[in-house]
Amino acid sequence: MAWPGVTTRNMFGSRCYQAKGKLFAFFSHQSIVLTSLPDEEREILMNISLAEPFIYGKITTSKWLRVPLDDLDLILEFTEKSYQNALAKTV
Repeated sequence: MAWPGVTTRNMFGSRCYQAKGKLFAFFSHQSIVLTSLPDEEREILMNISLAEPFIYGKITTSKWLRVPLDDLDLILEFTEKSYQNALAKTV
C-alpha cells in the first residue's frame, strides 16, 4: 500500500496491515476484516453491506467487521477510514 506508515505482518493465519503498528485490516476467508473503524462508520458499513462481526474460534468481536470482497470501491473506502483511525491512535 502506498499509504504512509503502513507495514504488514502475518497474524491470524493471514497478512495483516498496520498503521504505525496499529492493526487496521486483514484478509480472512474471502473477506477483509476492518479493525479500527469508528463506531459511526461501523454502523454505516453494517447498514449498507453484508458486513458482520468478526468471529475467531469462540471469540466474537463486534468492534471488528468482516466484509465480503464483493464491492471493492466500498471496501477501499472503509479500509482507508480504518487506516486513518488507526493512524490517529498512534499520535
